[in-house]
Amino acid sequence: MARCCVTFSLVVTVAAWREVVAVNPLQMMKTSDIADEFKMAFDALPTTEQLVKDMEKLDAAVAKESKRKPVHLCEGPSYRRDYYSACPAGWQQLHNGQCWGRRYRGPCEALHFLSHFSEEQKIAFENNCCAYWPEVKPRVISRKVSVARGPVS
Repeated sequence: MARCCVTFSLVVTVAAWREVVAVNPLQMMKTSDIADEFKMAFDALPTTEQLVKDMEKLDAAVAKESKRKPVHLCEGPSYRRDYYSACPAGWQQLHNGQCWGRRYRGPCEALHFLSHFSEEQKIAFENNCCAYWPEVKPRVISRKVSVARGPVS
């Protein structure tokens, strides 16, 4: 008798777990179509080997680009610059040694301590901030020339 009850309870448990669903042929076709679409999309994806090759190409392109001459934010004038000047052209040197670009509209702050910058630091500042040092002025050399007086023969 105990055996009968155990069997009955198993059948009830299985019947409650399994849900009976009517299968619609149209729904099965749609499911099949969706599965085919997923398969086609999956087949169109690149393989792991192809992804590795593509990444290697991108890495090589980035490495090649990084070896090129650095591109700076600003393209400055072509004249030679006087880096002995404490401040860029058009900037004022304040009493505390700071340089102030009163009408400066570049990407950096308009107030800097530039007087102690090295030439390399000033060049970097120019390239990053679009503030250029003044042009080197040609030196005028004057000397006293003695003039001979008298007739020219």
